Amino acid sequence: MDVTELLEQDHRKVESLFAEYESGQSEDVLGRICDELEVHTTLEEELVYPRLAELDHDLEQHAESEHEEAKLLIDQIRAGDPDVPTLARQLQMAVEAHVREEEGRAFPLLREQMGAELQTIGDEVARRKEQLTTAS
Repeated sequence: MDVTELLEQDHRKVESLFAEYESGQSEDVLGRICDELEVHTTLEEELVYPRLAELDHDLEQHAESEHEEAKLLIDQIRAGDPDVPTLARQLQMAVEAHVREEEGRAFPLLREQMGAELQTIGDEVARRKEQLTTAS
């Protein structure tokens, strides 16, 4: 599977977890959201964004700044901030905006410019994801 398809699967999984969280505000579900996002951002930053930077440096820098925003919110949630529901909503909105940008701009650019190489990167992402999720 090409890397953009793998990352889109992650996006759908996190969207589903946010919907589950909204229905009951379970701390366990929120923890799973944070775990998924931490793995996802690591994969993108290690294996995808270096290639994106070669194609569109500004777009890559913007994506990195969105990741930083998400990481700060995750850190606050994990630290036990008393206003977790508000932080979770802010995280959801930040992730939704990031996903729209990636799927609307970054992924089409990668598909257009990289073609078959996306499969190779997808294989690397799948291997690295396995490492990250079994190490946890």
